[in-house]
Amino acid sequence: DSLRVSRRSTTAASMGASCAATKGRRGPSPLGSPLPPGRAGASAVTLNYGTFINTVLDFIIVAFAIFMVIKAMNAAKKKEEAKPAAPPKPSNEEVLLGEIRDALKAGR
Repeated sequence: DSLRVSRRSTTAASMGASCAATKGRRGPSPLGSPLPPGRAGASAVTLNYGTFINTVLDFIIVAFAIFMVIKAMNAAKKKEEAKPAAPPKPSNEEVLLGEIRDALKAGR
């Protein structure tokens, strides 16, 4: 029972502090800037700059991740291209010409 009383008093104190901190404000978001209503009976218009900042940060994170993936793919492609190609195997004609050359050198 004493826990319930302390919780209630803590909740009441925090509600009083939050009500005092938001006194005179309209709108549910602490990161929103309320504007006065344009017409009688219309609700307040808010500029939700917190949502904008969150969207910008999400975009930057996703763009950086995509950048890093593309950078890694390009680095892997460069390593693949940098490997020297093995010299091509000589054709049958070249092999035969080499044998004839060796035979002529041996005959002299």
